[in-house]
Amino acid sequence: MRLYLNLASATDRIPDLEGVEVANSEEACVEAKQALVQLLRQRFIGPEDASGWRLDASDDAGAIAFSIELTDLAL
Repeated sequence: MRLYLNLASATDRIPDLEGVEVANSEEACVEAKQALVQLLRQRFIGPEDASGWRLDASDDAGAIAFSIELTDLAL
């Protein structure tokens, strides 16, 4: 299954144009959390920037499988 890990806020969206191939949604959730933690640790996204942003994992049709609020990540 291919899922797209899009960053979104109330007013903006940063689409994932490549997606990630995963066996199931549980594997996708692990991949998504690892990618977000890397972004935060590398300071591409600072804690002050994370407020109001989330990661929406969607399928080829655009249906959202799950969302992760960036402020919910504990580092």
